[in-house]
Amino acid sequence: MKDNLEKVFKDKLDQFEAPYDASAWESMNSRLDAKQGIGGNSLFKWIAGSAAILAVVAVSTYFLMKEEVNNSNEQAKIAEQSESLENDSDANSFVETETIEKKSISNNTGTDENSQVNIETQENDNGEFVENTPNVVLPEAKEASSEDFKSGENHISNAETPENVQSNNDGSSAKPKYNFIAGKLINDKVCKGESIVIRNSGGKNDIIKLQIENDVFSLKKANAHEFKPEHSGSILYLDGKNNVIGKEEYIVFEVPNPDFNMKANIFEDGLPIAKCETYGDYESVVWTFGKENHEIKGRKATHHFFKKGEHDVTLTVTDYNGCKNSKTKKVRIEDNYNLMAVDAFKPNGTDPRNKIFMPFALTQRDVNFTLTIVDPRDNSVIFSTQDATKGWDGIDQRTGSITPSETVYIWKAQLENPLPNERQVYAGTVVHN
Repeated sequence: MKDNLEKVFKDKLDQFEAPYDASAWESMNSRLDAKQGIGGNSLFKWIAGSAAILAVVAVSTYFLMKEEVNNSNEQAKIAEQSESLENDSDANSFVETETIEKKSISNNTGTDENSQVNIETQENDNGEFVENTPNVVLPEAKEASSEDFKSGENHISNAETPENVQSNNDGSSAKPKYNFIAGKLINDKVCKGESIVIRNSGGKNDIIKLQIENDVFSLKKANAHEFKPEHSGSILYLDGKNNVIGKEEYIVFEVPNPDFNMKANIFEDGLPIAKCETYGDYESVVWTFGKENHEIKGRKATHHFFKKGEHDVTLTVTDYNGCKNSKTKKVRIEDNYNLMAVDAFKPNGTDPRNKIFMPFALTQRDVNFTLTIVDPRDNSVIFSTQDATKGWDGIDQRTGSITPSETVYIWKAQLENPLPNERQVYAGTVVHN
């Protein structure tokens, strides 16, 4: 490289010729003629002018040589690049097409993972090599169908929801633009065993996408989802990319567990009675007895069972959270209620309690009644009263004589104001000795 540089300098100097300027030489000549002799001062001026001319020539030579050196360097670089290209391939051959393996684009349609895309490398007009990449068409996103949106108890785990799709300007192939919104719980406080309902009350294309624990659901307009949680929790509302856009908490209250004590087959004030009592702090207590359309409220309750057999007693309580629960027990009644009447009496006996016949319940109850005694031999009425203190003493009211003893007579009592679920007429037989 050094020898080449020296050679370039030498060639330039040999070929250099200062430009001839006639006016400059004429001016200098006139000045010299004006001065006579060759004095010290005149000689100095002549030498100075010659030096100025030589300086101009030197500067011009420097810049010309610098430009030539730069051109030489550029030519040397071009020569090296050309030599490198000649070593790699024939200068007259075409540039080979490169095949580049690229990873396949994964999509919902299941494209093969090792598919290839050919990219051609070509030379453009500026001598640069560029890639001519073919158009790659991505598969169209799967459009959500009506089956993607379920309501009620229909479960969609990891539900696919449609992305927002803009319709074309000309209206062709228009697809709905879905808007993901947060929902609103209709009831966020429930008792265990009750249902929570979420309803989409939004617009036509509003979608509610919600996550409950690990389950995901999607609701279109006017659809609802209902579920029965076992414990308190939260609901997350998601957008199309499963980002959380809202959250709601719900509370599940435990239901009460009531119990009660009961006594039956006892009598008070001439009536059969069942006594019930419960314990616990409740907002309300309601008792239901058998199939009777009769309820009693309060911590304690009594009820009259008039018929023999088994009957249900149900306790329903409501706690201060508004949660209800019930418990039912069976009570067995030993005998049918018949006004506690005896089946025999002794008018001529010494025991005053057994000298007359009057159903005992009528003497204890505050009830209006009519008691009649009938002779079954001719169905005639031999006695009648409406006063519980004046029972039948065995006398036939028609004749005033005592009726034959050891004879079976029929009695009947008709109540004017019986209790609920109580019959109005009672009857039986009685014998006097």
